[in-house]
Amino acid sequence: MEVAKSVKVEELLSKLKNDNDLKAFLVESRILTDELSLRLIEEIGGPHSPMPVDQLPAKGFRGNDPLVRLYELQKMGIFSSSMVRKGRNYVRVFGPTPLAKRIAKTVHAKN
Repeated sequence: MEVAKSVKVEELLSKLKNDNDLKAFLVESRILTDELSLRLIEEIGGPHSPMPVDQLPAKGFRGNDPLVRLYELQKMGIFSSSMVRKGRNYVRVFGPTPLAKRIAKTVHAKN
C-alpha cells in the first residue's frame, strides 16, 4: 500500500539547509501549534485585540506559561507588543501581526 506524500510538508522541509535548521523548525512548529499558542493566537488575533497581559485567557494553564508563550510567539513574529499607560502604571499590550490574524482566521474557521 502506497502512502500519499504531503507535498507541502516535503517542500518546506527540503528548504531547510542543515540539521540545526530542521531542529529549530521542529521546536518552533511545536510551540506554534500547541493548545496554548492556538488559544492565544485566536484571542489576540481576533476581535479581542490588542490584549493587555493582565487580561490573558489563562484558564487551564499553569502559572506564567501564557506570558512566557506570548514572548516566544513575539520572537517568532506572531505578536508585537508595547507598553501602554494604564492609570498611574504601565502594562504590556500584545497585538497581532498580519500573520497572527491569518492564523486566527484559519483556526476559527476549523472550529
